Amino acid sequence: MVALVALLVCMGLIAVILHGPLARMFRSRQELEGLERKLDQERETTRALEERKNLALSEEYVEWEARKMGYVKPGEIPLIVVDEEGGENAVDGTSLTAPTP
Repeated sequence: MVALVALLVCMGLIAVILHGPLARMFRSRQELEGLERKLDQERETTRALEERKNLALSEEYVEWEARKMGYVKPGEIPLIVVDEEGGENAVDGTSLTAPTP
């Protein structure tokens, strides 16, 4: 009987002593998982920004932006057609849609 009580007291002491470190370990694991999710999101954002940067540095995109601003290549003659509503449309044989990556 005394041995059983002593065993229970020892188990209780061990539980009390280990409670703090175990709780910290579980909180640390949860925090680590949250940080890993955030890192994955940041990697995805970085990848998307790299794609945008590469597109913005491409010759097709630079040409598209220049044509949007009304620039033409040497030797081209710019034509601007004004529709009934007063809107302008470039007529130089180019498409005014953005290039795709």
